[in-house]
Amino acid sequence: MKMMSELRFPLKKDTSRKIIHIDMDAFFASVEERDHPELVGHPLVIARHPSDTGGKGVV
Repeated sequence: MKMMSELRFPLKKDTSRKIIHIDMDAFFASVEERDHPELVGHPLVIARHPSDTGGKGVV
């Protein structure tokens, strides 16, 4: 198996396109824990409001 330093990757000069992944569920959970310290250490569910989905959803 080759080490990462031994692998050769083609360098692309066009860096105008960026793909960014943001885990907003973790962000919202952190904000809720910050605003409500009593929630720290308890399981949290991040979900849409039922009125946004017609009252349907699975957790």
